[in-house]
Amino acid sequence: MAKRSVFLLVSAALVAAVSGADIPEWASPRRSLLARQPCDFPVSVASPITSYNLTFKGTQNGGTRACWTVSVNNDNCVQGADRCCLKGALKTPTLKRLIVFPPSGSTCAQKSTRKFVTYNVAGGRFRKTKVDGVRVLIPLNKLKRVGGEVCVDFAAAGGIPGCNGFDKLCSSSGCRALLWTRKFKRQAGEKKNFCCVSFNANSGGGSLCTPGFYPDSSGSCAVCGIGFYCPNGADRIPCGPGKTTTTTTATDAAQCVPTCTRDADCGTGAACVGGTCSACKPGYYPSATAASGCAECGFNCGTGAACVGGTCSACKPGYYPSATAASGCAECGFSYYCPNGKDRNPCGAGKTTTTTTATDAAQCVPTCTRDADCGTGTACVGGTCSACKPGYYPSATAASGCAECGFSYYCPNGKDRNPCGAGKTTTTTTATDAAQCVPTCTGDADCPTGVACVSNSCNGCRPGYYPSATAASGCAECGYSYYCPNGDDRKPCGAGKTTPTTTSTSASDCVPGCKTDADCTAPDLCNTFDGTCVNCAPRSTYIYGIEGDGIVYEANTNAGASGYHPVFDTGLGAGIYPASAYDPDRQQLLFLALNTRDLYYWQRGAGAVTKIASASQIGINISPVSNFAYYDNALWFANETATVFTSQALVRVPLTYASSGLPTTGTPQTWTLDFVDGSGAPVFVPDSFGDIAINNAGKIYFNTIRLPPPSQYPLGAYFYSLPISSLGAPGSKVNIKLISTTAEPLQISFNCDGTTLWGQRWDTCEWFTINTATGEATKKFSNGHSQCLRDLGGAACTCAASV
Repeated sequence: MAKRSVFLLVSAALVAAVSGADIPEWASPRRSLLARQPCDFPVSVASPITSYNLTFKGTQNGGTRACWTVSVNNDNCVQGADRCCLKGALKTPTLKRLIVFPPSGSTCAQKSTRKFVTYNVAGGRFRKTKVDGVRVLIPLNKLKRVGGEVCVDFAAAGGIPGCNGFDKLCSSSGCRALLWTRKFKRQAGEKKNFCCVSFNANSGGGSLCTPGFYPDSSGSCAVCGIGFYCPNGADRIPCGPGKTTTTTTATDAAQCVPTCTRDADCGTGAACVGGTCSACKPGYYPSATAASGCAECGFNCGTGAACVGGTCSACKPGYYPSATAASGCAECGFSYYCPNGKDRNPCGAGKTTTTTTATDAAQCVPTCTRDADCGTGTACVGGTCSACKPGYYPSATAASGCAECGFSYYCPNGKDRNPCGAGKTTTTTTATDAAQCVPTCTGDADCPTGVACVSNSCNGCRPGYYPSATAASGCAECGYSYYCPNGDDRKPCGAGKTTPTTTSTSASDCVPGCKTDADCTAPDLCNTFDGTCVNCAPRSTYIYGIEGDGIVYEANTNAGASGYHPVFDTGLGAGIYPASAYDPDRQQLLFLALNTRDLYYWQRGAGAVTKIASASQIGINISPVSNFAYYDNALWFANETATVFTSQALVRVPLTYASSGLPTTGTPQTWTLDFVDGSGAPVFVPDSFGDIAINNAGKIYFNTIRLPPPSQYPLGAYFYSLPISSLGAPGSKVNIKLISTTAEPLQISFNCDGTTLWGQRWDTCEWFTINTATGEATKKFSNGHSQCLRDLGGAACTCAASV
């Protein structure tokens, strides 16, 4: 626990008693307290007046958040008599911690339910704070000395459940909390001590007090007091002339009795005068905080009061008699000195004091000796801050009484504020001479963005800009696909054209291309990757793959060679991207990068690729795989293990997805494929796999790419198929039917609706359609690129520009 701390206890009525183990260390008898009596739980009566107040503001956030206001007010307390009265303190102590005790039966502070709650102070961001089993600890180091708002949120969050009973934190039974501030010295000659004040913290509206108590002006529940009864915790009703009560917490008119017949009928220190306890005995003085209305004289005299002959009847030096002060003695004040506790003498013109309790004329010093002693812009004249410096002028709204002259004005004598005149301004806000007025502008650079300098005045828009009421300067950039020749007109380039900048000034700046869809003619859309208008007719087929430069390409098979466009840069650099698979449902392209041997995915429309697995994690351990296909939440490929073979491994990698769409790979499953001819005899396949494709019915088609093969085998690629439904349990074998040995060496993919099998020849970039029954390929077009797609990943029914 910090050595420089003061705690202020705020406790509400009718709350469950807290065991001795819950009393904080600072309340130990070993500590010195400013309070005159201990302040332990439970507390059902209010303490004497204090400089601090805690008010419950209510709930927020659907009732899950409780808020309080901490405030400081020194007006109604008596130094030396009232607890935690800061009047005369050298400095208001900073607040350190608020400790909230949830009501009996609540789980809000139970460690078994939650280890922390969230809170914010003075409107700051919400932070976490711990609970210790019975309390919620809230740091207040961000709160100002004068107090502010504190909110605690008990809602469920981050897997931590909400708690029961938080809605009763400040209900009809009040609120129980500790308010902890730093250690402080209230007045000269006094040691720094701890203080403890208890009162009911309420909302100040409606009854939050128990019978025998009432809400006072600060919102706290105060005792009803002698001579009053409080039947419902809200109303405070006087007993009437000649009657009083024998308790400070009377709840019924029947408790009102004749005021007194002798002094013994009155409270401690009070005297019976005319049947009423209306005066104090010798040795006591009137005190609003004393239960009887009279407090013992001596060390407990009010602020500034002295005890003479057993009675607080005079004021100390530095104070003077005042009928409006609670103790009868007020501080002398700045610019005065009070030598004998009676006379209040002014220092005189041009002089003041550095304390409010000066006792001698020698403590009067000149108000100022230089301008630096005064407020901003104020001059020291005759020892008094009474005028404004040149460059400033008198202003009732300025804190110092003097405001800066401002741009376009000069203030030569600290009084007059003279305008520079039309077309002129100043380079400083504290100009003192007309010579500091210069032309408003000498060039466009002197004006706000887009504004032109015309005749030394910022007026109108520059070429490349146009007038706009929403622009901060009044002039907005012309924008892509427009040109603004004179700062007034904004003219479009027209369909199929755009501009390289947003501040074009001439029609000659318009070039073929696009920046937005508006630059294209429907149904074409703008491919912002290369600035071209692309045919995006619905239900076309857009096949995806990656060239050796690491860029994803989109092939519109309906448009032929003109429909082949780059759409995204993977950012992985040049290399071989031998395998890719497109998931049309989630619009994701999964691909293998040979240079890193990792599996990545690209979410169509997103700005980056994400690694999701290494090659070994998906079962690629021997050589790179050059074929991928997506089907039914899984990645499929044929694992290449040999050049000439009669069997091969088929791999299925299951995929699961996070709510964000991020795929995660599962444990690979494998089957052994035995290649046979029509009679069931084994067939040697002298080739590596080019690609595989799976139609909507779940039938896999395989095509090899080597050409020509070894001389003992037929010329051409091998083409064969296999229904997924014919696969047994993972680890089993299955025969795969050979369809053709003279096919084209193609990468293959079905169109977007799964009815047509397309292929691209890996070495010439020619595109074909394939007869799935015979393997015969028919050439359709060539994309004309020097690099071909190393694998066709699959097809979408919409173009990337539409995302």
